[in-house]
Amino acid sequence: MTDGGYWPKGKMRVITLIVIGGFLSLAAGCDVVTSKYETLDEARDDTLFRRGWLPDILPESTVSIRTSNDLDTNTSEGEFMVAVEDVDTLVRRLSALEEPYVDHADYIVKMQKSGYKGFSYTAGLTWLFLCNRDTGHCIYRLPYSGLSSRRL
Repeated sequence: MTDGGYWPKGKMRVITLIVIGGFLSLAAGCDVVTSKYETLDEARDDTLFRRGWLPDILPESTVSIRTSNDLDTNTSEGEFMVAVEDVDTLVRRLSALEEPYVDHADYIVKMQKSGYKGFSYTAGLTWLFLCNRDTGHCIYRLPYSGLSSRRL
């Protein structure tokens, strides 16, 4: 069934090309870029905020920033630490989430049971923030289409 080489003929050749094409499409769809920054200044120097993955609203005490950005789906998630005394500074820049939660409902409820409070921030896009005021640990996700939020 071959012409002396490794390529099959006829229907087998088409099936082989479809399988190879499908595999390459799946492999290309895994375009997630993860970045880590020890300080807020490092993140700014790398233009994290100008690229739009995270809004530039974080207090100066923010450290240990991690972002994972999916370039194919235009989504982002990550975490960072804020000095406990600066958590309220961040929270004042956000809007409180109110039930019913539109996106990530199970995740939000689970995190609330662990001491996190839910917030959102909108500037063209809307980010979900979950922050623990006792530890200063915050998690974020983009996009969040929560329509039920109020400004603090």
